[in-house]
Amino acid sequence: MLLAPVRKAVAAKSNNYEGELEGLHLAIDTITRRQTTSKRVLILCDCKAAIENVIGVQQVEAYNALVHTIRNKLQALRQQGITTQITWCPGHMGISGNEIADNEAKLAANEASTNPQNSTSWTKHQAMKHIETKAHERWDRRTELNTTSQHMLKIGTNMKKKGRALGRRSTQVTINQLVSGHTRLNAYQNWKNPEVSPYCPNCDALETTNHYLYHCPRYENERHHMLMEADNIHETYNTAKEDRDTDIVTLAGMR
Repeated sequence: MLLAPVRKAVAAKSNNYEGELEGLHLAIDTITRRQTTSKRVLILCDCKAAIENVIGVQQVEAYNALVHTIRNKLQALRQQGITTQITWCPGHMGISGNEIADNEAKLAANEASTNPQNSTSWTKHQAMKHIETKAHERWDRRTELNTTSQHMLKIGTNMKKKGRALGRRSTQVTINQLVSGHTRLNAYQNWKNPEVSPYCPNCDALETTNHYLYHCPRYENERHHMLMEADNIHETYNTAKEDRDTDIVTLAGMR
């Protein structure tokens, strides 16, 4: 029995993988809604990734809600005594119906592009991917235009996913301030307000980040402890002598 073809428009930002998932969902949904006396249904698909995720049991990273819906409908068909077999086949294999399917896909894509009312809104995965891409682009632009601090220039400025920070937030804030140079030390405060003395109250040298960490005699004991800890870490990981930097970027773990 030849049934009338069905099609569904997807969002403009969709990729081929989502299109194949939507195609599988449309086929299975059609079988579920239409009366059939057949106890065995064969569905052909040319996307191995879509097939593997739909017939699998593990949670998937992309389009998990759609995959979960398809799995539930397959389970419902099994409970009705209908066996649904999803099989991979290469595209354009001369299989009857393939040209019809291709034509329906093109019609659906055309409907989505010409009639906004027929266009499906973005999925959560599409929206998150779009936001991530734009965030990377903005990060790269701002890095190129605004990175002037000598310490910041040493940092690997590739944008990464948020990692787990060690220690309290206040500690992380202090470390970031030391690296960027935006601190309460007098040299920076003098840059903001010339009426503030830029000199260290302990030794009359310019109170910069480097002075505070490496030269001020008041913090000699703390400095010795810090450098000893750094040396212990280098020894633990067998760091080559020429790579044992102790500048602030290295000490902060940003390089």
